[in-house]
Amino acid sequence: MKTLLCILLIISLMLPGLCLAAETAPLTPEEQQAYMDSLKLRKIEDYLYLVTVPDYDYQSGIDKARELFMPAGGCAAIQNGGLRGRNYDWTYDDQAYFVIYTPADGAQGRHAVLGISGSIKELTKDVVESGEWNSAYRSLPFATLDGINDAGLICNILVVPSGAHGYTTGSNPGMPELSASMVNRYVLDFASTVDEAIELLRGRNIYMPHTAYMDQEFHWMISDRERTVMIEFIDNEMVVLEDERISTNFYLFDFDKTRETVQEVPEGIERYDIIAAGYDTTGTREGMMDMLMSIFYSKTYSLDTVPFWYSEYASVKGLHSGDFGAPDLSGGDLSLAGSCRADVEKALASWAKGRGAENNTWISVYSAVYDMDGLELELVFQENRGRKYIFSMESIAAMMQ
Repeated sequence: MKTLLCILLIISLMLPGLCLAAETAPLTPEEQQAYMDSLKLRKIEDYLYLVTVPDYDYQSGIDKARELFMPAGGCAAIQNGGLRGRNYDWTYDDQAYFVIYTPADGAQGRHAVLGISGSIKELTKDVVESGEWNSAYRSLPFATLDGINDAGLICNILVVPSGAHGYTTGSNPGMPELSASMVNRYVLDFASTVDEAIELLRGRNIYMPHTAYMDQEFHWMISDRERTVMIEFIDNEMVVLEDERISTNFYLFDFDKTRETVQEVPEGIERYDIIAAGYDTTGTREGMMDMLMSIFYSKTYSLDTVPFWYSEYASVKGLHSGDFGAPDLSGGDLSLAGSCRADVEKALASWAKGRGAENNTWISVYSAVYDMDGLELELVFQENRGRKYIFSMESIAAMMQ
């Protein structure tokens, strides 16, 4: 047994992001203030902030991974050339979101990363604007929802139905653990290419952090300048799907079978079809953003949306319609006039309440376009077509000094 432990320790020391340290100690009040100061937090608009995190350790993320993380939302992702388009769809609530920059750290082999972090339930708008310490700030880097690093590698996370292909309890037993919610950060920190990202993930025992807060599985789109892959976990095994450049919220592993299964309608199938039909228009930043805006998630709650997005109501768990449950599909009636009508009406009533805890509806929290050539992020926040932000890795690095 001692020999086995020594071998595992040696293996983990050879891997980036060592995770066998003792549990991270709480910070003293002085350390808490120093950490808050180091973030250089700036408000962009309500619910959206800019931060830098110059120093962080993986243990602080690991300590929280099973209890804190992480919604991956409804979402859509598109890769076309050097551009990644991404909608992050999640509940219309009071959580804050952060454009996050983490500088390179040569000593630890970390790349500089520009991305978006958020959906941490402890970090609401009121908490952030109070300026007071919250231990969840230490987890900000590990709640990275999507991003680009200084090598031009892009990675983002999306949700898929829990249990459709088993629960991922550990992809590589015996290797150091990595929560699936930390995959984005791990890949962006330590990989320069898709090949390197795959090698890193194969060296970890990846598990899905199922909690009462978020009982879902995830999949990822990872791209460099030459290659795009989707990473999915099928019955605890990591599967690499080549050249999948469109993704929403169903498994691509068995794409054709999934689409033919009426009883388990894949969430996001209408959004997928809209993107596929207009994919050729997404080769420019303007075209990519236009596509993302055409599938803003609030369209789910419009009776005028054509085609009607029945898959957002007809999922097995009724995920996107809150706790309304799945309609009876035994007759194959997936129309607005049929089995989905009651759920649509409930969703419309919830949507009318506006932002808040009683609102079970979703919104496209942000639409992001990442540009490999300029190492830039173009951002539209909370479906606000009239306001667009552009962040470059170079300018943020200079501004945060």
